[in-house]
Order: sequence, then C-alpha cells, then structure tokens
Amino acid sequence: MQGVARGKVYPTEDQERVEQAIKTVLSGGECTVVDHEAYAELEIAFNEAKSLEWLRQRIQDLRIIDAARTRLQSNWDGVRTRLCIDKQAAFLGRVRIIDDSEESPSLGYIEIMLQFDGLREFNRFVTWMTPRTENGRIVTDRR
Repeated sequence: MQGVARGKVYPTEDQERVEQAIKTVLSGGECTVVDHEAYAELEIAFNEAKSLEWLRQRIQDLRIIDAARTRLQSNWDGVRTRLCIDKQAAFLGRVRIIDDSEESPSLGYIEIMLQFDGLREFNRFVTWMTPRTENGRIVTDRR
C-alpha cells in the first residue's frame, strides 16, 4: 500500500494549522509543500497502514465504521481509493468523513489517497480499517 494525505492551504489560512490537522490524522512522515497559483498544498506520503492508526481508532470509537467502509469501497477504482476528512474537524482532533461527491466544507478537507497492489491488498486494508459490524459494534469471528 502507498498513500498520501494532502490538504490545501488557502491564502487566508495558517499553513502550520493545516499541517497540524494533517498530522493529527496521519502519524509520521515529513510534510512537503506544493505551490499552486491560488493556494499551496501540503502532502505527507506514507506506505504503512499503521500510519492511519489514530484515524482507524477514532472511526471505531465514533461508530462510523460503516460510513468509512462505504466511502472506501465506493471510491475504489481497481487500483486506488480515497477518504476525505473535514480539515477543521481534524485540527480540533475530531473526525468527520466527507461525502466527497456532495460536500465541500468551508475550510476544505484532507484527502487521503490510498493505492494498492490489487483487490486482495485493498480488501485486507478495508477489513483492518473498517472491520465488519453488527448493530454498530465490531463483530469478531469465533471459529
């Protein structure tokens, strides 16, 4: 798996605060700046699922596992998927998943783009990140 978390920094925003928001969601990695005409974009690349452990735990604590799984699966194109998190919520240490086709929060979002070596690796990740649930609780197989 390879991943990149990125967030736009608009002229009215503090770059350090956007970096802090991204680093809240993603552990480790160095932040790089990509300058565009109207904004800058901060990116952190990673190649281990455990970099997303904080996000995984928050998704489970908030019981939004099914929503996260739905987003990951609906965005899957056979090679990659993405998950978008409200940037302002992340700065405050919270998680709010964005329905990327419908929503655009006022301060934007953090896009987490994930690329896999195939369906098997993707399915393993989805199972780890968003385990199977029943009535909002994680189901463990007892075999």
